[in-house]
Amino acid sequence: MVFSFLRWTVLNDKIEPYAGRVQFNISHDEVPVLGIANVLLSEQRTTHSYVGGYSGASIRVATGLYYHLGQTRGHSVENTSLQEVDYGDILMTTKGIYFGGTEKGVNFRLPFHQVVRFQPYSDAVGVCKNGGREQIFAPQQVSDSGWFLFNIMQALAAKS
Repeated sequence: MVFSFLRWTVLNDKIEPYAGRVQFNISHDEVPVLGIANVLLSEQRTTHSYVGGYSGASIRVATGLYYHLGQTRGHSVENTSLQEVDYGDILMTTKGIYFGGTEKGVNFRLPFHQVVRFQPYSDAVGVCKNGGREQIFAPQQVSDSGWFLFNIMQALAAKS
């Protein structure tokens, strides 16, 4: 019910400033809307490795000395997986999204005018910025919050 009321206040321009602790330096024309603690930030990361093999026979020439007949062939392997970047707090304002990492110190501000798209997940929301890879915010204490975060971020981005 709280989430529905918050979304209604954003859509109807009746935003009440967030009353919780604000640990970010926001500008004077921004209004804090919602803060969430214990959020996991993840990204799709690609790793490259080289795998190969040897096929052929080896002939012993002397003790400890071998002559190899055959060939070595290898190729590059690419593996993409979702990797945890940091845990921290997010703050949504009328102008953007702030993230403050507590474990690895990843801190950034993502203005809404740089966001290309929002992607809803059942327990998270993905934010794709212009020229960057998708960053996935997953609150750890609020279950099934993906659609709410998607709707509130999209409404705030439309207003800015």
